[in-house]
Amino acid sequence: MELGGNAGVRSIPSMSDKDGNGGNEYADGLLERILDRNNMNMAYKRVKGNKGSHGVDGMTVDELLQYLRQNGGQIRESIRNGEYRPNPVRRVEIPKPDGGKRLLGIPTVLDRSTGITSHRAHQTPIQARAHELWDCHGGHTVTLYCLDSGHPRTVKMLCSSRVCATCRRRRQEMLFARWLPRMRQLKPSRLVLVTLTRKIMPGVDIGKKIKETRAAFGKLVRHKDFASCFQGGLYAVEAKLTTAGHWNVHIHALIELTDGARRRSWSGKSASHERCDVISSAGQKITVQSLSASWKKLTGDSYIVDIAPVATVGGATETFRYITKYLSKPPQGLCPDKTPAQVLAYQAATSGLRLVQGFGSWHDTNTNFRFVVVDEPRPKNRRVVCPHCGCEAWISEYELRRNPAQYRWTQAMYSPMTWDG
Repeated sequence: MELGGNAGVRSIPSMSDKDGNGGNEYADGLLERILDRNNMNMAYKRVKGNKGSHGVDGMTVDELLQYLRQNGGQIRESIRNGEYRPNPVRRVEIPKPDGGKRLLGIPTVLDRSTGITSHRAHQTPIQARAHELWDCHGGHTVTLYCLDSGHPRTVKMLCSSRVCATCRRRRQEMLFARWLPRMRQLKPSRLVLVTLTRKIMPGVDIGKKIKETRAAFGKLVRHKDFASCFQGGLYAVEAKLTTAGHWNVHIHALIELTDGARRRSWSGKSASHERCDVISSAGQKITVQSLSASWKKLTGDSYIVDIAPVATVGGATETFRYITKYLSKPPQGLCPDKTPAQVLAYQAATSGLRLVQGFGSWHDTNTNFRFVVVDEPRPKNRRVVCPHCGCEAWISEYELRRNPAQYRWTQAMYSPMTWDG
């Protein structure tokens, strides 16, 4: 609900309050960093990715680009001369769960963009890089062309950042769609959640520890007793930063029992925490204690090992959705403002590694990339099908630019050979 009036509160501090560009705030080229073209373009992309409602001027996020193209030079000059005046924020009332209401101020989309440019200019280079990795806001797209007809289609791509909030949500949806058919064939009583942690060691290289942990898990699943009770599943390697600045590396695994194996549940120290042992059809038993001993033998520093039954509440779909969120949750303890060096270290350590992977009977050797169509309401883990001819073979705009003479389509209705640059 929008109120009739406005709060009269400025959405960001006025640039003129610092005596134009003569104050200390703009020393050492700070103003030039604010007005840098790349900085302002990045600010626009962030506003575009965040979406959100309009401000008091009624301008929407979709209208911002055209406005900046027409008035960008004037906006830069007004900021440079200390004449930029942010608009008042628009007041809206947000209902509370308890029945009350709270006030929310919504700045204009232009003020959001200029506010981000100022914030980015105050960041150190390492903080700026950490913020770039933290969220791409869905800005990675590519145009594909059908090999048969030349029909163009724009699709979103996952960025290479392991800490990107937007792409992490997409990965979770793709993981959910990829494995849900398998999950629907199983009863939750045939699944367990296994957690394998390692002791926190100060000064340990995060990349080395992740690789060691993955290698140790690979040896564990090939162990005779383990293979007699578990036939396969999904595992995820997680690394979180403790308050002391040390890395805690551990594994979460959703595992399917072998045919004839059964769970035997028991309560842990906490009444709300249910654990279980697994007994194979031949009588071999995997307990928390035996699994902990095997894990310690492989890693040398086993800390906490847990085997928990998968709950049956909500059905297979909701159960698996919760599990995929759990497996693909963001790295904890990282912040681009407070721990930018650790954000970069985590990115360097995990680049190129598959942190979520199937093993055993769940192992998937199909590594073909699956695109996500831009105009779909939710990402789907499937190939893009050409609406013109039904073909699933595509080339990217980059391949077309490298070899333009190799692809010539006869259909006059499409002209994919024309692009800027």
